[in-house]
Amino acid sequence: MVFIHGAGNGKDAGEITAHEAGCQKNELASCHALGLALMTPKDKEGDNNKRAFAAFEKGCQGGYAPSCNGLGVMYIQGMGVPRDVGRAMELYKKACEGEVSTACLHVAMAYEEGRHVTADWPAAIRFYESACAQGATQGCNTAAKAFAEGDRVARDPEKARKLYDRGCQEGDEDACKERDKIK
Repeated sequence: MVFIHGAGNGKDAGEITAHEAGCQKNELASCHALGLALMTPKDKEGDNNKRAFAAFEKGCQGGYAPSCNGLGVMYIQGMGVPRDVGRAMELYKKACEGEVSTACLHVAMAYEEGRHVTADWPAAIRFYESACAQGATQGCNTAAKAFAEGDRVARDPEKARKLYDRGCQEGDEDACKERDKIK
């Protein structure tokens, strides 16, 4: 639950300056890009992470869901802010509602593994299905497999087939193969 797509290393001054200017004009996508450019996982307490946190917070408070996911990563890792797992999960859920598939996967995996929350397989499946609906093939495949095998859910081959088909439509060849195996 630590990776965030596009995270930089906090060293590209030109990129940082450009995004900072946009963020100051309340361009929320620029705030998000600024947060990504500033994130430095190797220096959790560094100034760049504090600045990244502020940029993500501005984006999230403004309704830019990817920034809520970024804040979640920062809270779960204690980057630029004290570690707060509960707050991270709230932010991931908010980002998932805003159609950020990665955030849905963060929540689903936490519920599946009982990591940071009480294990809850039905909740995990719901979040995997949300991730799938947003194009994350990992969500499609995990939920489909559960329904195909009746793993802690009622066996539902038709639902499994539809989930695998969605993964297949997203270009996942394994999903296509699994879909075609379902009887």
